Amino acid sequence: MSKFFLIIIFVCCSLLMAEHSNRSSNDVKRVESANEVIFAVKSNTALRANDVNSLNAVLPKSLRPYDAQSTKPLFTYRDQDGSMITIFEHRVENRSTVKAAVSALTSSSSVKWASPNYSYEGDPREDITTTNDPKTGEQYHHPVMKNPEAWKISQGSVTVVVAVTDDGVDIDHVDLKNRMWKNTKEIPNNNIDDDGNGYVDDFDGWDFSSDDNDPRPNGGSHGTHVAGIVVAERNNKTGISGTAPGVNVMPIRFYGSGSWTSSIVAKSYAYAVDNGAKIITTSFNINGFVGDPVYEASLKYLYQNGVLLFNSGGNGSQANPKRQAFHEVLLVASTIADEESDDEKSSYSNWGIGMDISAPGGGGKAGILSTIPGNGYGRKSGTSMASPNAAAVAAMIWSVHPEWTREQVVAQLFRSCDSVDEVNKKYKDLLGPGRVNTYNAIHQPTLAPRIRGLRELSNKTIPILKNVTKLTVAVVDLLDRNKAENTSNWKLENLDNGKEVTLHLDADYLIGSNEVVFSFDKLSAGNYRFIGVAEKLQDPFGTSLEEDFVVDFSVNE
Repeated sequence: MSKFFLIIIFVCCSLLMAEHSNRSSNDVKRVESANEVIFAVKSNTALRANDVNSLNAVLPKSLRPYDAQSTKPLFTYRDQDGSMITIFEHRVENRSTVKAAVSALTSSSSVKWASPNYSYEGDPREDITTTNDPKTGEQYHHPVMKNPEAWKISQGSVTVVVAVTDDGVDIDHVDLKNRMWKNTKEIPNNNIDDDGNGYVDDFDGWDFSSDDNDPRPNGGSHGTHVAGIVVAERNNKTGISGTAPGVNVMPIRFYGSGSWTSSIVAKSYAYAVDNGAKIITTSFNINGFVGDPVYEASLKYLYQNGVLLFNSGGNGSQANPKRQAFHEVLLVASTIADEESDDEKSSYSNWGIGMDISAPGGGGKAGILSTIPGNGYGRKSGTSMASPNAAAVAAMIWSVHPEWTREQVVAQLFRSCDSVDEVNKKYKDLLGPGRVNTYNAIHQPTLAPRIRGLRELSNKTIPILKNVTKLTVAVVDLLDRNKAENTSNWKLENLDNGKEVTLHLDADYLIGSNEVVFSFDKLSAGNYRFIGVAEKLQDPFGTSLEEDFVVDFSVNE
């Protein structure tokens, strides 16, 4: 065999190996910070950085006196009992004192929890291909999502800000620069924190990875590509168009320099919330964050402030990834949009009952064409690309209906989707309510909410169960939270004796729950009927189910 042939084979094999590696789930490794602790203080009012006396009163003696230089408040949210929870970042001397500090803090009655500030190692960005493409007009996802039809109604409003938390955004890109959010309360380059938000000269956003005011990337193209999917400018005789070309993007760099930590993510989300972002899109692997109290607290903060968070569903080609534990987040699965096929699940995309919605993310013959640094354009595929497409549709809804709540936006987003079950029979009901449709989302009237069924009976031809102590109601779109969590709006009856079984809500029902879970005492053998009362179960618009949801089933010993 010739040397030339060997070189060709080697190159091809190398490319295949690289592609296979890129298609992996890219799980990140969680390690403890060497000298940082995060803790949550429970109090009647929010604590501030200069409130030395209040903080010293709750800190254990081993951590007093409070040092304003080493301890910083990140944000405050309200706990279920009405008390205020303030999250603090605290620097200690070394790794050995991290454990001691966590132990001491945990023993305090005023501290709800304490944790090391975790660092996440590995590349969590969830895109799988990058190639330059001179055919900048071939954005196959636009006709699939009915974006051209939607643009005749609206191109989005500058009052709707989508925060892109990523490896940086090329804010000078010719197709992005006019769509970048600016902090108008800040005077640029005067070395003064004019708006008093704790960030000096953050006119263009913030880089939490390097802790400076330049959110541009340092070698990466992922965040710039994500931003272009959302807001690349339309009708500027240049390049491409974003799905929501009239809204603004807030560039936040939270990855790329040094370690990627829990507190960096938390501060990035708090910054987006505090500076007016209505939507956040994150295209990173968050499986490793399950069980991280700092990340969980940041989700509570943005959720309580009405902000909508989208996250990539993952490229592991797995069912029910760990990240589905976060019900404050909308997880986005990826579908194909190319010149030959539409709406098939991308081969790499995760799926499952925890996937909230689907959107074009590339795969098949082509990736999603978008912006890359240096006024360039390129194609990438991944759930990284699906998440900003879904976020952009939500931004379009909010632009047309600025008076709507987050829950109303999500309800309309879900019910305006096109079903993709017919071309994904293997994944039926496992890709959310379908693939986003921008035109439907901003044009069609709101519909009545729907319930898919009881998960425990979804794969059974005969409705007979054993050892039943829990029932899970699968919801197609979104119910009003108060209505869904009110157990009096649901009934479980024993048809043999006419008695009603007492139901208990098993978990909070949030925008990314996809289900309402009830627990109860073990059912004895017999015949039962589960009812969702139509007139009492409503969506966020106040629209009731069209009819009672009724399922009859039997229980064997």
